[in-house]
Amino acid sequence: MSSIIKKLIPTATKSLQDDLGTPLDLSYITDKILVCSCPVSTFPKVLYRNSLNDLINFLEIYHSDHWSIWNFKAEDTDDYSFKHKQLEGKVNYFPWPDHQAPSFQLLLDSINSIHQFLEKDKKNVAVLHCKMGKGRSGLISAAYLMIYQNSTKEQACYLFTTKRMNPGFGEGVSILSQLRYLSYCSLYKVHPYCPEFVARIDHLRILFDEGRNQHLRRLSISIFFLNIENAQNKVLVKSSDLVLQTKENAIYHVDQPLKSQDFRVLVDSNESSSVFPVSTSFNVYWEIISLNKIPEKDLKGVLKVKWMEMDGFRGTQLKGKRLFDKIEIYFTLV
Repeated sequence: MSSIIKKLIPTATKSLQDDLGTPLDLSYITDKILVCSCPVSTFPKVLYRNSLNDLINFLEIYHSDHWSIWNFKAEDTDDYSFKHKQLEGKVNYFPWPDHQAPSFQLLLDSINSIHQFLEKDKKNVAVLHCKMGKGRSGLISAAYLMIYQNSTKEQACYLFTTKRMNPGFGEGVSILSQLRYLSYCSLYKVHPYCPEFVARIDHLRILFDEGRNQHLRRLSISIFFLNIENAQNKVLVKSSDLVLQTKENAIYHVDQPLKSQDFRVLVDSNESSSVFPVSTSFNVYWEIISLNKIPEKDLKGVLKVKWMEMDGFRGTQLKGKRLFDKIEIYFTLV
């Protein structure tokens, strides 16, 4: 029954079948990197998602004991048990929230872990999954190809899309913040990463055009700091932090030290259902490197993001009514 249901449901991702005709939402990005949607072990999800037992059977048949799983899914952690007798020592957990970018250190830890496993035996294969096996798995797949296979960002993204996505369903990695972190991987190939540098956010500036400052009183601004474990610590920019307001811009005094180099800015509105939350994620160190500057204590900088460069609803470009033209985040290295 489940095989029939899976065959009838159109999906964005490519599937394959084993010798018994069991369909699996699983794709070979390379002969060493496999990507799938999150396997499940409970009813009714097994009717339309990858069955954990089917996935394990496939891997045992085609790769014997030379496989290991990387799980990037932070939500709904009860899809399957890591204590399954056939999963002991075979699940590597590097979670972060859906539709977002990870901390750069988490990204590095993930691909380094994959590389170390693949180097142990030429027969080893790495099985990557998030929820649907697209954005988060695609980001790590592309990052691995860039760092360890010397692919360019464009080559890595193209390979993942062609191997994983069905025609007409878009790019595999499409969220702008995730693509920004792949650009950081390009920098990492020629610059060392120095995570000891952290920063303090001094103030935020929101620029308006065409009189959009009328939305200012309805804006809700939050800053999320990502530590190495990707735990998110929220700081709310309060209306009382507003120190200057004109028709063209609004400046908020923040004076908040970062917990790490990675942070996410979220802008929401209490206005109406026609407005979706928008966000963007950065790594301060790589933003400084991208400007050809040398990170050093007391260095001041600014990160600028236009409305069109923000991530919209679930990471898409669906944002609803335009609330501002640009956000500028001013910081100092400490």
